[in-house]
Amino acid sequence: MTVAFTGTRAGMTENQQRELIEALNELKPVVAYHGNCIGADTNFHTMIIAWRNVTGNKCLIEVYPCDIINQQSTCCPTADIINPIERPLVRNRLMVDRCDVLIACPRTMEEELRSGTWATIRYARKLKKRIVFLRPELSTLEEIFDEDKTDGDTTGEERSSDAERDGAS
Repeated sequence: MTVAFTGTRAGMTENQQRELIEALNELKPVVAYHGNCIGADTNFHTMIIAWRNVTGNKCLIEVYPCDIINQQSTCCPTADIINPIERPLVRNRLMVDRCDVLIACPRTMEEELRSGTWATIRYARKLKKRIVFLRPELSTLEEIFDEDKTDGDTTGEERSSDAERDGAS
């Protein structure tokens, strides 16, 4: 399974970091794509390396750096594969095109315009990709699209994590 990651330059909340480990344990990716940006991409990169070390998973980390120099992270030297530099929205679409699952780490669960994270989520929805949301608070929300729908509706089925179903905070 391949996963792509999208998140904000503000970084991940503690809840999102906890939820990421749960998602990685469930998904067991063999390749993980991220945009090598400051903030959440850097958090993701660091956490997936730690997760590989703890679990023994051999997941490859493939980065898609952006062309905005002051937004680039310093993760590239520790990535397994480094792709050519692209504009942010171009590289985000490349990652979504290649992934099986998008792990989305937005600043807020309310959709925002002029947000690279939300533009990536909208593109994944358009392609009917599986999306695992790491919400800033509460627990994970997943969209699974009904393949039988032909009306273009992008409303997905929601699935809460075990913690939320069990009433944990």
